Amino acid sequence: APRAPAPAGRAPRRRAPPAIAKVERVEGKGGLPAVKISHVGSRQEATVYAFGASVLSWRVDAAEQLFLSSVAVFDRSKPIRGGIPLCFPQFGPYGDLPQHGFARLSDWAVEVDGEDAEAESVRFVLTEKEAPWKGHGYRAEYTVGLGFDGLTTTLRVENTGEEAFEFTAAFHNYLKVAKAQWTLVYGVAGCEYFDRLDNDATGVESLPDEADAGGVSVDGPVDRVYSGAADPIRVLDVAGGGGTVIWRSESLPEVTLWNPYGAEGADPGWEGFVCVEPAVVGKRAALGKGEEWVGWQRLKNPTGRAKF
Repeated sequence: APRAPAPAGRAPRRRAPPAIAKVERVEGKGGLPAVKISHVGSRQEATVYAFGASVLSWRVDAAEQLFLSSVAVFDRSKPIRGGIPLCFPQFGPYGDLPQHGFARLSDWAVEVDGEDAEAESVRFVLTEKEAPWKGHGYRAEYTVGLGFDGLTTTLRVENTGEEAFEFTAAFHNYLKVAKAQWTLVYGVAGCEYFDRLDNDATGVESLPDEADAGGVSVDGPVDRVYSGAADPIRVLDVAGGGGTVIWRSESLPEVTLWNPYGAEGADPGWEGFVCVEPAVVGKRAALGKGEEWVGWQRLKNPTGRAKF
């Protein structure tokens, strides 16, 4: 039967459009608190744990883009291996803090505007109250967001104390690939680097073979920190037919490339990831009283190889 018209003077009832994005608190593995971000319009989802402010999942069209180790632990005894660990306020062993700093070993406060908030991002906060640091006063805000332009992570550091301090940092992206051996990285050929596997010896990345179509291949253990790399960096997963494009802020002048390639102590799933990390390492970021530093990256999974 035909639907009766709405009474005169009353507008017909319309369904509210679905939210384009949503943030909700969830329980992660090991009972750890986490936040799930859903962006309906771009068909993306991300899950971020409060422990370490670690992005442990990023899905595009339901396909996982980040590697998570099969031996990762979720009991706060060590950093969670995989996803996007945040290295702060120290990258690697270059200082007197634990490897890659304490950020990935700390419980961050989660700032969400209400449950099931219609938002595209969530903010995590860490201060000297939760993670003391040599008497320094600081506030670190880490924002993770999804949008039509991809996944964005932003670290904002403020010196809230009286004394100046310096730090290094990196977004430790574990990019999921089908075969690390068949992965090409575009944007580092011809760049200067220091090699962490060779006592930080310096060198210049050789130009790739024509067979590699201009990309640097991962054909052995690699742990290099490049300066002067292109923006964006493109990572092509040849075996899997996908890839990731990484843009970064000028405040992250370096890019690291890491894969243990089955070396002693390597993760059993080493063939399934390549780490490409925007970083500030060579020249430390320095903040005086009241000063602020911001670094960000944006990751996008392009549709088809033509974008490369």
